[in-house]
Amino acid sequence: MIEQKLAQLVLETALSSGCDFSELYIEDTESNTVSMIDGKVENAAYSRSRGAGIRVFSGVMSAYSYSNDLSEKSLIETAKAAAAGLKTDESVHAEAFGAINLGREPRVEFSKVGNASRIALLKKAQRAAKEYSSEITQ
Repeated sequence: MIEQKLAQLVLETALSSGCDFSELYIEDTESNTVSMIDGKVENAAYSRSRGAGIRVFSGVMSAYSYSNDLSEKSLIETAKAAAAGLKTDESVHAEAFGAINLGREPRVEFSKVGNASRIALLKKAQRAAKEYSSEITQ
């Protein structure tokens, strides 16, 4: 998503007002929803959520700032906005960190799966559900 060097700079900027702790959350999520009623496609929608949230803590108080622009300039400004929310007297240095990937790589890239494949899978699931019980109608 972003270089570790930039993430370090953003976290240090967020701590520049003397806060105790800062965190950076980057999101880039794609969603494709297909809904069916009685075996017919009712709705198909695609969305993408992309942005960064920066939170700073000072004792039990916190401030949060968000941007959907992941450029260096925007991330630094967002960090400054979060830091301004909890102004203290001293500057703190951010400790080095390691990136953590909480997910696993998909077998097929999300954007490569077409709606026709998604709809076929939904129809297969619907048939299986109806075969399981006559009480299942949708």
